[in-house]
Amino acid sequence: MLQDNLPFSELAKFDTTAYLYYGPQNEVFSPVNSATNVTINYSSQAVIRGLTTTFKWYKNNQLVATNTTGTFTTTGVGVYYCKLTNGYFPVLTLTSAKTTIGNPGARISEDPETRVANSAPEEMTAYPNPATHSVVINLPQSPSQVVLYTTLGTPIIDRSVEGAQTTLDVSGTSPGIYILKVSSGSHTYEKRVVIQH
Repeated sequence: MLQDNLPFSELAKFDTTAYLYYGPQNEVFSPVNSATNVTINYSSQAVIRGLTTTFKWYKNNQLVATNTTGTFTTTGVGVYYCKLTNGYFPVLTLTSAKTTIGNPGARISEDPETRVANSAPEEMTAYPNPATHSVVINLPQSPSQVVLYTTLGTPIIDRSVEGAQTTLDVSGTSPGIYILKVSSGSHTYEKRVVIQH
């Protein structure tokens, strides 16, 4: 049995028969963490047995570029990955391990699913996301007002918080997508939170 994290170039070495079975692959390549921008280079996968690979590059789960060269330079704080497809393996899409630049969870304004009002320089994080039983919120200032809304704007949890951290119990909340709103001083933060059970 083959490993389940092989790039196309390695899979092609084993494909000597029309009956080779390959299943879903785990993330390929090694994860990278860097404080500054880097150039990601998967050019070794650009051509497999004469067929060109398409590389789709994502930042914070948003498609930002597509190319056939296999190289990409990051553009600031965020989590990057690549989806690779090649006609030699027509039913297989490989996903690279993540490249993390800076600390993407540190500033809520770097998250594409989050809005920040009043140009807030402070930090607010909420994790885990998706959540099953509770959400830990690191607050930028104290006191803060924390409200969890449905996507229709109905408040589900509403409370005042003193201190730099609080935990919301969401175990009794129906699975779905919610908006976490934190008002702290003159700043307001909103973050999408997914609850799963």
